Amino acid sequence: KEFRESLLLVVTEEIERIDNFIECLTFFSQPLRLDKTAESLPGLVTETLEKIKKKKSRNKLIQLSTACKEANLQIYVDKARIIEAVSHIISNSIETVTKQTPRIDISCASADSLPEDLSLGIPGKMDCGKPSQYVKIEIKDNGPGLPGENMDNSKIFDPFFTTKNRGIGLGLTIARNIIEEHGGGIVPISEPKKGATMAVYLPRYRLPL
Repeated sequence: KEFRESLLLVVTEEIERIDNFIECLTFFSQPLRLDKTAESLPGLVTETLEKIKKKKSRNKLIQLSTACKEANLQIYVDKARIIEAVSHIISNSIETVTKQTPRIDISCASADSLPEDLSLGIPGKMDCGKPSQYVKIEIKDNGPGLPGENMDNSKIFDPFFTTKNRGIGLGLTIARNIIEEHGGGIVPISEPKKGATMAVYLPRYRLPL
């Protein structure tokens, strides 16, 4: 019985891996078009986690938590695309964490400030922006962190770059492309052996007065 369960887990993970690879290839095979609507950020984060829990077979072994300080945060985005982007970031964290008690924390709030190195967005879209005009989503894990050389030149966002034995290196590339097309940016924050945080910045949507 244990052998069958172990074999089933391996088969399930391989199917998920192939499915993910096909999704990545499909993304790059066609132009990125956005169908934007006003969306609740906390609701979008919750929906993303539900998608991850259904898809990832390892999720039952990982502690996932969310914390959104402001229930009324709104963003004007292509909902499906942002869920896709955040899913890739969370999936990358899931595949990276190898500790006995793996944990991933997702939080969202208004941006208190914009990092000086927030230069990943489409030229001009993030220039002169005020922190109050953006929201921040943070995905934090308790994994090994990112090597310093990968942090300095943002290699982690390059197509096919991966530090994982079984990774394909396209998830973070897709995530960044989607976020940039929305006029946002993504910044990695990490110290070796102390986990990694991906900070995603997106333009905030305010209801008309």
